[in-house]
This record gives sequence, structure tokens and C-alpha cells, in this order.
Amino acid sequence: MKKYIIALIMILNVCVALSYVHIFSYQDFKDFTVGQELNTMIIPSNDDGTHGTNDVWGPNKEYTWPDVPGDTNIYLTTDIPLEIVNINKENALFLDMDDNKLSIIGLKEIPDTTEHTLKIYYDFFLNTKGVEDYSFVLFSSEKPDTVGRVWIVYENGVIKIFRQKKNNSKEILISRKINLENKWNNFSIESRFRNELRVIINSGILTHVNKLERTNEIGYFYIGNWIDINNYSKAKVYIKKLVVAHRK
Repeated sequence: MKKYIIALIMILNVCVALSYVHIFSYQDFKDFTVGQELNTMIIPSNDDGTHGTNDVWGPNKEYTWPDVPGDTNIYLTTDIPLEIVNINKENALFLDMDDNKLSIIGLKEIPDTTEHTLKIYYDFFLNTKGVEDYSFVLFSSEKPDTVGRVWIVYENGVIKIFRQKKNNSKEILISRKINLENKWNNFSIESRFRNELRVIINSGILTHVNKLERTNEIGYFYIGNWIDINNYSKAKVYIKKLVVAHRK
């Protein structure tokens, strides 16, 4: 029995050595000053190489985090200033969103291949006290009105997942009641085999949905209040540790 246990441990060690979590883009807002107001801007990734596992890439594993290929910048687009706040000794971006003004943050053209699993994740706190008819886009894969777009909205205690079809039509893939109000939550979405999207909230798998077709990238990932063309929402959301990673 002891020999089998030792063999199993050795196999697990080999699997760990061969696996990796490669950070594509990372932002924890620690480089900003508390009280600082951010307008539309490009925010560079502030990954320092410590957030992944075996975080190297290239044929000979010679490259590390400063040399990540692709556009790792984070794009903040907002019609109103958004403030950096400190919560429990950590900085966060406060999205105080207006239903007449655009406020989104995300990345463009995130590489997605069959060689790895693409994972996007962040922590958020949705403050619903004194806010009626709130709505928050947890994830969007493209700009509104793009055929094949998948987007996830949490509104008034219900999470809904939509998919944009041709002829300007959309379908609801899921509608489920879940409590995400007034507490810290972790949201993550994994793209597997360039097709399947796995939605995970607080470490529990919520559902799986499929794209209309396989794609080599997430064209325009964002979170915020851009529900649809000329349709913005109101909500008060704090965001911490926005991360895009590839793992194998």
C-alpha cells in the first residue's frame, strides 16, 4: 500500500510540474491613490510575476510575465469619474453607475485556443441598499449587437445569460434566482475548447453555455452597465483583483 501511495504522489507531482496558470492581465488597483478619480483611460496590467503557477511561456519556457504577448491593457470607458476606495485594507474600483451614462471596464481581443483554458475572474461587492431596479453586467464577450455575443446580467436578485443571434434577436439561456447582494462574491468564467463557457460563482459551477461558433478570442470582454445598444443601467459595485489567465 505504501508503494502505491508513493507512486500516486509522484504522479501528482509530475502533473503539477507540467501544469501552469499563466497570467495574461492582472489589476488589483494598488498602484492608485485612495480617493483618486479615474476617467476613460487605458490601465496597464500590474502583474509582477507572483500571481500565476509556473508562469512562463515559449518553446523553451524562456519567457516570463513581462513579455506576455497580446494586448494586456485594461480599458476603462466611462462618462462619469469612478473613484478608487479602500476596503479592508485593499484598494477597489467603485463603479457608481448611472442609467444614463456608460461605465465599463475590460479587455479587448483576449487570445483563446484549444491548447489551454481561458479564465477571467474578479471579486465584486454589489451594494443594493437604497438602489431600486439595479442591473449589472457581470460579463460580456462582445459589444452589444454583435452576433454571437454572450452576456451575463444580474438584476433584482436574478442572474440571466443571453446570447445574440442573427436578425437582431437574442435568446435567454438561463434565468435563475441567486443572492449576490451586499456581500463579496467571486465571479469567474472559463472558456474551454474555444466554444464552451463555464460560469462559476463563489467556487460553485452555475452552468455551461456554448458560443454560436468557435472563436480564437474573446473580442471585447467587459463588465459594467452597458446592457444593450443605448441601454445603460444603474448599480453600485466595487471591483477588486480583475484577472485574465490561461491555464493547463
